[in-house]
Amino acid sequence: MRAETQTLDKEENRRKIMIPAEYQTITRTEKTSDGHMEWRRILCETNVNASIIRQVQMGLRDAGHNPGPIDGVIGRETQSALKSYQRANNLAEGGLTYETLRHMNISL
Repeated sequence: MRAETQTLDKEENRRKIMIPAEYQTITRTEKTSDGHMEWRRILCETNVNASIIRQVQMGLRDAGHNPGPIDGVIGRETQSALKSYQRANNLAEGGLTYETLRHMNISL
């Protein structure tokens, strides 16, 4: 028994088609270390007064973080500016810490 073969792909039937490259931007989050907790000293109502808060507000303003009115009150704008300042300077976030005061050169 003999098998016949037939070539369907002839040189004159071949075509080269340019297919454009496709690119996508992929954002990936990768865990680099386990989270941890640290204790940080923070200021509370018993060891802070309006004068210190005004100094903090002026320091935030001078550093380019808008604390709102310089009124000696930790309001929403002051809290937002404080968090932004802490994040920008790689400080602990979440309250007015002694570390933040030292960074701003404010002494008690």
